[in-house]
Amino acid sequence: MSISAIKNLVKKGYNIKYHIVGDGIQKEEILNEIKKYQIEDRVILHGEQVNPYRYMKSADLLLMSSFHEAAPMV
Repeated sequence: MSISAIKNLVKKGYNIKYHIVGDGIQKEEILNEIKKYQIEDRVILHGEQVNPYRYMKSADLLLMSSFHEAAPMV
């Protein structure tokens, strides 16, 4: 999962803020990993958004971490 990758990058000294836009069945698992790795200040969950593009327009990188999208909009 991408949370462990963020943990590794933070550990290597990268100054990262990882914004997760959307919601789904893995939310609890993601929250548990964030807490386990103590990166609550680096990962922000925004939940489902009507307009996710406001987050994407100022991002340096877009990570599409899903294996399958039934109706991708990216």
